[in-house]
Amino acid sequence: MNIDLVTCSQSLGQTSLLVLGAYTDGTLTPSASILPEETLVRLSALVIAGELRRHVGAQLQLFGLSAAVHRKILLVCLGSHGPLSESAYRTVLAATARTLAESLSRDAVVSLTEVDVAGRGVEWRIGEAARLLADGAYRFVLPGRGATMPADGTERTGVECVALVVPRAVEAAHEAAARQGLAVAEGLALARDLGNMPSTVCTPTYLAETSRSIGSKFGLEVEVFEWGDLEKLGMGALLAVGHASARLIVVGYRSGPPASRPIVLVGEGLTFNSAAARPRDTRFEMSGAGAVLGTLWAAARLKLPLNLVGLVPAAECAAAPRPGCVVRAMSGETVEVRGTDAAGWLILCDALSYAEHFEPACVIDVATLTDPSTVAFGSQASCLFANDGPLAHELLTCGFETGDRAWQLPLWDDGEPPAGATSDSVAAAGALMRFAGQTRWAHLDIGGTATVHRHAAMQGNALAATGRPVPLLTTFLIHRAARTRNGEAARVASTFSGSAPPLPTRSP
Repeated sequence: MNIDLVTCSQSLGQTSLLVLGAYTDGTLTPSASILPEETLVRLSALVIAGELRRHVGAQLQLFGLSAAVHRKILLVCLGSHGPLSESAYRTVLAATARTLAESLSRDAVVSLTEVDVAGRGVEWRIGEAARLLADGAYRFVLPGRGATMPADGTERTGVECVALVVPRAVEAAHEAAARQGLAVAEGLALARDLGNMPSTVCTPTYLAETSRSIGSKFGLEVEVFEWGDLEKLGMGALLAVGHASARLIVVGYRSGPPASRPIVLVGEGLTFNSAAARPRDTRFEMSGAGAVLGTLWAAARLKLPLNLVGLVPAAECAAAPRPGCVVRAMSGETVEVRGTDAAGWLILCDALSYAEHFEPACVIDVATLTDPSTVAFGSQASCLFANDGPLAHELLTCGFETGDRAWQLPLWDDGEPPAGATSDSVAAAGALMRFAGQTRWAHLDIGGTATVHRHAAMQGNALAATGRPVPLLTTFLIHRAARTRNGEAARVASTFSGSAPPLPTRSP
């Protein structure tokens, strides 16, 4: 989807569809002033008469009211007159995105960015509109297959070009906000594509190939470690889970000051788990890997002045380690396996140990680790654990800013290795903390937020990927990049090279 910015006067052109916000008292968003007076009166009368339902996000599409200006007009209910809450604004945008995605129109002017949102400025409104409208156009197509034609035989590709109305002249800050929103939507699409693919397609090898494609597109450094390399690195936990399928994918992004420590993102890449209670749904256990790759995509698209490292421990767990089995992790610590469904936790252990070699500013790992996170918050929020208060506060703030929320749970250092997916989330995170060492570390358990039931983009399937927490992580990086531009980023004496630590000679 292409996003342009226009002023109210510029939106008068012959667009296929004009989207206006309407309050229940008949007041319309300012862009309605471009319409003839008789059309304005008719629109307000329809709203007051109740033709437009009165709940936020309700819609009424009209044809032929002003043929000289616009072929179609879409009214979206904003509720009672006054500033919207952030949640209500997102509801309005999400409803509009669904309609645009099914529309036969190819272009639209959307005036919802003119709506007042409590505590938020026009840049935030533009960024959210760009992200949600572009994300609403997402459709999953399995590689090698074309898009499915609707039952009525009419091809619906949805709106391809959207013009967002800004209150006054278009400024550089407005354009930057739109670019950020589009970049996040692209990262979300990548993460959702990877999550929605069946495990027969999205294998550790496929994740490695996808990482290399991202590296080629944006000039990133990509290294993939296979069996021989992992053995020499001592990654016994990762190998115990994945055996010959195990991979450690390292993606390096260097655009920050040379002396700036990197931020390391770790994503669980368990593409299949035969020991899971519901093996069919285990394809979503690599959602952490998808989120990390999607975040790196967005950061590279925005050319953020940061040093980043993405680590994806990827594996197919065709034969789970038996209960009672003892494995030696890269850190040298031995781990007793207490359940057949501890595979995700095990592969994270070695990745966290490997992350220490980069002397990172912080490490954030993302995983669908435990079911209790789903019980606690459902799809409302990810569970956040951190050994550093300021880092946790940053992530929580970014989550609420984007609507991709997280909530912090307590973290104690007496946690034991989990027995499986039904283990205590607090205990699992506490055990992971041991492998983070002294690094500032946060763990996002996305067991409840990585998927959604009956998603419109995946009709006929019980579950579909959401791409979360790409918005949270990308916003976190954008804020860190702003600090770097202002000269506030922490510096270290040693220089970060951006490459992996010294590697063993590859096996033939």
